[in-house]
Amino acid sequence: KPFTCDVEGCNYASTDSGNLNTHKRTHTGEKPFACDVAGCGAAFADSGNLVTHMRTHTGEKPYSCDFVGCKAAFARSHHLVSHVRAHISEKPFKCDVEGCGAAFTTSGSLVSHRRTHTGEKPFKCDVEGCGAAFTTSGSLVSHRRTHTGEKPFVCDIGVCGAAFTMSSQLIVHTRIHSNEKPFSCDFEGCDAAFAQSSHLVTHKQ
Repeated sequence: KPFTCDVEGCNYASTDSGNLNTHKRTHTGEKPFACDVAGCGAAFADSGNLVTHMRTHTGEKPYSCDFVGCKAAFARSHHLVSHVRAHISEKPFKCDVEGCGAAFTTSGSLVSHRRTHTGEKPFKCDVEGCGAAFTTSGSLVSHRRTHTGEKPFVCDIGVCGAAFTMSSQLIVHTRIHSNEKPFSCDFEGCDAAFAQSSHLVTHKQ
């Protein structure tokens, strides 16, 4: 690997000079590849990350699950890998906090989970006067939309057109159309069921 990082203490090496240039931006903080969607402001050190990011605006999901009967699709290849593990129940990344026992399909999910133990919230909103902070970068991205008004997740059922800042909100919304109520009360003799888990919690109280 002839292309090595010259930053003191860094052992990065690559067979490609372009990869080395991208790596050096992790030291300098340079992010030359910026999203041109109005109000977004996201920027990246690598052009490939910008391409992936643009899918959050376009809704493109080129990575599809090939399990029979599963229609899941994803904007990022590693999200598909994680999803497939859910089919086979593989969770190789385990929390080492005594008594916890949580396990995850991705190392990133484990890192985020550990912050529930430490209270760390490294992803901070940079809008003046806001002060919100989050355990995951995805939560920060969703939060920023409360400032910009962006709602990239749009219902395509009939002429509905309802739009949301988070994909999870769209999932809940579509249950209005399908009348799906996956959260059922487990008290004996109670047949109540709800479209949202929070409604089930309220019901049980």
